[in-house]
Amino acid sequence: MIRWTEEQKMAIKNKDKNLLVSAAAGSGKTAVLVERIIDTLIKNNVNIDEFLIVTFTNAAAKDMKKKIQKSLIDRINRKESNRYKLRKQINKLNKSNISTIHAFCTNIIKRYYYLIDIDPNFMISSIEENEILFNDALEEVLEKSYKKNTVEFQSLVDNYSEDRGDLRLENIIKQTYSEIQSFSYPIKWLEESVDLLRNDSRDSIWFKIIKEDILKLLNDSKKMIGEMNVLLDYQGPGEIYEETLIKDTEIIDTLFELYENNIDEFVNYFNSISYSSLPRISNKKKDEICDTYKAKRDLLKKLISEIEKLVPKDGFETLTKITKETYIPMKGLLDVVIKVDEKFKAIKSEKGLLDFNDLEHYALELLDQE
Repeated sequence: MIRWTEEQKMAIKNKDKNLLVSAAAGSGKTAVLVERIIDTLIKNNVNIDEFLIVTFTNAAAKDMKKKIQKSLIDRINRKESNRYKLRKQINKLNKSNISTIHAFCTNIIKRYYYLIDIDPNFMISSIEENEILFNDALEEVLEKSYKKNTVEFQSLVDNYSEDRGDLRLENIIKQTYSEIQSFSYPIKWLEESVDLLRNDSRDSIWFKIIKEDILKLLNDSKKMIGEMNVLLDYQGPGEIYEETLIKDTEIIDTLFELYENNIDEFVNYFNSISYSSLPRISNKKKDEICDTYKAKRDLLKKLISEIEKLVPKDGFETLTKITKETYIPMKGLLDVVIKVDEKFKAIKSEKGLLDFNDLEHYALELLDQE
């Protein structure tokens, strides 16, 4: 029998919660997962074909099945009391969901294809084929969009196209389409995101996100000031830095006060921030605390610099105005992406093809159905 470490035992026994196991290659992660599965089978009224076990490759899935089977057989040979259930699991192993995520999605779609009007005899398109078909869809949609020439599309072209052609615009559409595929419902996410741009008030999500990021950096800065204070709480050459520490503390305190009471003055304050130079200490007198203090002060200044990057130079009023102005071209982008998505899917459907993104999204659509 394997002698598990305490950390491995925790990974095996901790159930009913999300668990991340991070360990080096060859450290026994697969063995721990197999033991966790067997332990769950024995102690709970479940069978192996009720599990979903996802691997990165088909080879890893086969290897996982073999290891689970071997572990079950070993336990039967040791004449454990629950041999009947263990034998039952071996019989069910071939029906178990141990596969890559795309193999699992494929099985779901092939089983319930009629609920989403998909040809069950679909093939998976190659990367090269996918790119050609997407470009065909994009070309057709852009051609029709130029003919229709809505206000939103014209604004999109004016802001993101070039005099020499549509290459930049095409790349933006491709990148947008590619990146939203990581969301459960890509088009829905894009629609909701673009709609948020219509809100030009300080209640908008964009304003809140910026303020949250600023507050986090301010809290980190205050924590750094605290650490710098602790460092100088001694008798030594670093005591000479106390005057600059007081001034640095005043900067952070002022930023906090303005953040809470007057965000517009908060923006303007960055134009007046000036740091005092640290007094010089000769190398003979300098100790380790002096070097540590200087490093922490550099980090403090870097944190304040990161806050300044988040702050619009022309103020938040300008930011809210720009946000609203961005809505029109982004609505044009949304319209194009929706049409490209529809055309791209139609072309693939005609050829009996799905790509890996389709597998994930269609499987999710089926699983979400009641």
